[in-house]
Parts: sequence; C-alpha cells; structure tokens
Amino acid sequence: MASSASRRPGSDFTLLFEHAAMSLVKEMPVLAVSRQLEISDKRLWRIVHHYGGRMLGELDLSSVATVGVDETASQRRQRYVTVFLDMQRQQEPVLFAVPGHGKAAIKAFSAFLVEHGGDPDNVIEVVCDMSQAFLSSVAKQLAALQELVADQGATGDAWVIKEKLRWIQKAATPRAARWRITNY
Repeated sequence: MASSASRRPGSDFTLLFEHAAMSLVKEMPVLAVSRQLEISDKRLWRIVHHYGGRMLGELDLSSVATVGVDETASQRRQRYVTVFLDMQRQQEPVLFAVPGHGKAAIKAFSAFLVEHGGDPDNVIEVVCDMSQAFLSSVAKQLAALQELVADQGATGDAWVIKEKLRWIQKAATPRAARWRITNY
C-alpha cells in the first residue's frame, strides 16, 4: 500500500495513478478510460474535475487577441456546443467550450475571458462562419465582432493575405520567394 505522502488528500488513488488517468483522459473518452482502469466513471470524473479546476484557476488569458468560434450540433439532435479557440496558439488552442449557441455562448465566453485576466476589448480579430443575424446579436460582447459585422469581407481578405504570406515564406530560396511575390 502506498504511503499517504504519495496520495492527494481526499483521494483513494496515488498521484502516479491520477497522473496516468489524466494522460489517458487527454486522449480518450472518460468512459473508455474508466473501463480500461477498472474504476467507475464517476470516480474518474472526480479526478478530472480536481485537476481541471486546478488548471483553470491558473489559466491566464490576458494575451488573447484573436479568437476562432465554431458551433456544432451533436448527432443531428440540435444539441449545440460552441468552441472558442486562441488562433495564435500552436498547441492546445481550445480556450472555452460551452453547451448551446448564440448570444448566450458569447456572453459566457466574455465572462470566462474576464474571469481569467482577459479583456474582451483586447480581442482584435474573430474568425467564425456564423450568420449575419448571429453576428449582429453578439457584436455588443466583443469589439472585434463589431468590425466584422461592419465589414463582412474583412476576415476573408485577411485569410487570403495570410495564406499568400505563408506561401511566400515557404519558398525554398530567396529567389523563389521573389518570384512568388511577383507572380501570385
């Protein structure tokens, strides 16, 4: 039996077991992990909530400036989930996910951003494929959305420019880059 020093207070598992469980949960659904570890999913969810809550407490969103927003319905039952991404992060870009869609989801994200040191006014770019009605109703929440509503083509134009720059930067030689600049 492991000593109490290698256990988290209030947990029946060792820290090593909890670490292994969290590593699996990162890659697999909780129910599948609970079956593999032969523990109930409720006990595994307690571990996930403990460490997830701890990480959320340390989350700093003060540098968030570009946000991607997408919503999806699960299994055609019109149960929506809205996901918010930090478009500047290469690894683990998901900032926030919330059940539902529309104005309530944007309000929840704005509150989450403020709660973790961010400022909705610092968001200068929002990338989304939402309808005009959706954009109009949430423009009050994020300043960048106000610009997007005013200029529908701005995000598309920005994407094309970024793709051109990326294509030029991937040139193998400076000569190839100059050719790409003049012939694109």
